[in-house]
Amino acid sequence: MRSSIFVLLFCLSWGVQSAAQTLSPEERERIIQRLQSLDYDTVYAAVGDARRYSVTEAIPVLEARIWKQHPRIQRWFLWTLWKLGSPNTPAFARQFIDTIDSYAGKGLGVDPLSMKVDAVKILFDYGDYSGTPLVFELLERSKNIYPGSALLRRIVESVPEYRERAEREMRRLVREGKTSLSRGYALRDLIQLYGLGVSDLIISMATTDSVGTNRWYAINMLISLNYPDIKRFLYDRLFNEPFAGYRGSIADTLLFRYGSPKDYQQVQRYVQVEQDSVNKRIANRAVQRFKPPAPPATTPVSVLLDTLISYKHQVAALGWLGDKNFVKELDNHLDNAKRHLTRRDSLNTAQQVRLFQEKVHREHERTKQKQQRGVPRDPRFVTIEGWKFLYHYAQYILDRLPKEGRRGPR
Repeated sequence: MRSSIFVLLFCLSWGVQSAAQTLSPEERERIIQRLQSLDYDTVYAAVGDARRYSVTEAIPVLEARIWKQHPRIQRWFLWTLWKLGSPNTPAFARQFIDTIDSYAGKGLGVDPLSMKVDAVKILFDYGDYSGTPLVFELLERSKNIYPGSALLRRIVESVPEYRERAEREMRRLVREGKTSLSRGYALRDLIQLYGLGVSDLIISMATTDSVGTNRWYAINMLISLNYPDIKRFLYDRLFNEPFAGYRGSIADTLLFRYGSPKDYQQVQRYVQVEQDSVNKRIANRAVQRFKPPAPPATTPVSVLLDTLISYKHQVAALGWLGDKNFVKELDNHLDNAKRHLTRRDSLNTAQQVRLFQEKVHREHERTKQKQQRGVPRDPRFVTIEGWKFLYHYAQYILDRLPKEGRRGPR
């Protein structure tokens, strides 16, 4: 379904681009003629078409007629000149800022200050930051609304005398922004500036924001930024995130992005207590079908062996592998495999890993049979959870070694 939506959006986007490329000279001329109309709606539609289809031939008409328009249309003329690349755009933006106050109180439905800030956005792109005080004036008036277009981030980056104030406002807006977009945009810009340096704000949004999309955005930022304590954080959200769909996505992340024995155990626990029946069913199916994530193809075999040794210790500590003597047998096979590997003896490395895998599989089959008969299991055992990690990860290693070492019990 998501692939179909992507294809549809791509086709629509391609269609718009194609229309821009294939617009006939006559159609482009008609747009220019409509820009000269005296009808508000006609001009409004025409300026949108000029921008959408990149009708650069319209620049002279836009420049000649901008001050003859309703102030809202003036703003769109200015925006279109900017998008079309008119070299005179900065001069028009400054004049727009200087004159827009004259329309205040005339019943034209314009907000001079917010329209000035729209022009300031354009000037920022030309390296002109003289309008910076207007951004803070707008913030003072609409204290909990983010001004948008990354203006505060750009002030931090380019206007040293206002840097601390802009950062302070962004931090405040993350917590106090009136709209979810204001809070989200403020956090986005802070992350672009400081990364995990604002982890306290990311965690705050992920755990306390009233809007689910903001919480999910913040959670994903912690994941993508490799937040050091991400596992503990995700374990907490797995049980405490209010929206069931996001809980399910966190479970998927733990299983298929990270996929350690501890992650698997946490998702097992979550399945037992999940109240949403659909989520519970999907997560339970994921647990049943789980295999540890395959390592990247570039991971050295020595690292894979270290990971398998670590998994063996973890599954034993979790009670998924039993009997000290059996654990020692498995240790010996992996220690031997490492010794052979250091001697570049890949065939004997594979043989030791295969023996390890066969013993794990054989003991799991015995454990399973006893469980099916209702017989108490022996001190020597391998549960299904332990088998998933030890058997499959051993196979990942065998797949990197000579063919003689690849075959394991099925």
